[in-house]
Amino acid sequence: MVVGVVLDNRGCRVFCEMWPGNSADVSSLLPVAGRFRKRFGIEKMCVVADRGMVSQDTIKKMESSRMS
Repeated sequence: MVVGVVLDNRGCRVFCEMWPGNSADVSSLLPVAGRFRKRFGIEKMCVVADRGMVSQDTIKKMESSRMS
């Protein structure tokens, strides 16, 4: 089981999702961030993730969609 959590600037949970543990972390980040942005009307956001969550391709896609 993989759990993704989004916190506000006070550290309070505002959004979370769970998905099967056999899903690749790299392929999970962008769809979850996209759903979060759409649901809350967020234009720009900062993503903090470990190396298992990102790839060069993911970084390029995040930069082009104003996530950094």
